[in-house]
Amino acid sequence: MKAATATLLVGGASAAVAKLRHPALRAKSAVLVERPLGLYGDMRCPCIGFDSVDGDTLVTLSNTTQVAFPADLGARCEAWDNKHHPDCKEDDEPDWCRQKWCYVDSCNCDLPVMPKMASYVPDALFQGKPVFFSYATCGSKDLWSDAVPKVGTAGCRCIGFDNIPGTIDIKLEDRNGKASAVSYPAEIGGTCNAWDDGVHPMCRGEDAPKWCKQR
Repeated sequence: MKAATATLLVGGASAAVAKLRHPALRAKSAVLVERPLGLYGDMRCPCIGFDSVDGDTLVTLSNTTQVAFPADLGARCEAWDNKHHPDCKEDDEPDWCRQKWCYVDSCNCDLPVMPKMASYVPDALFQGKPVFFSYATCGSKDLWSDAVPKVGTAGCRCIGFDNIPGTIDIKLEDRNGKASAVSYPAEIGGTCNAWDDGVHPMCRGEDAPKWCKQR
């Protein structure tokens, strides 16, 4: 039997072959091709994935219901939820059903509207990092997502580890010059936040300096 062939999409002609670990894509050989404009998103935030893959991939929704989507889910700009998501099979379907989106590399996405982490494939990795999705790269509006964490602006994103439980001790001086260990959240710096407010020794009390509330 002839091996199935998929089209592998990456963020530019010089990009290395992507490693997208997904059950539906195992045992597939990939062919690196140039991307036409439009179908594979804005060149500042190109779509990634395996296009033209036969079969289905199961997506677990928030209510634990499993739904079959095309195996090349997210590889190009398409209204993937239309006629596939349970909410998009009714006569009064929500507006987001017909919005186009695709999977993108968050490290290669320089658009004003930032991508969001993909919940449909939470275990998938692209070059060792979680997969993200974007409506903006397809010229659509995201009517589906909740508010996005504030992680900086395009061209200057926050870096760090967000949503990590626990604390990290940082040695700081108080107003009297006395140094002591202060416990900050372990996710410090992962998002835009006034991390010092109420935590830094100089940011406790009513007369705290203005920088304490700066994000």
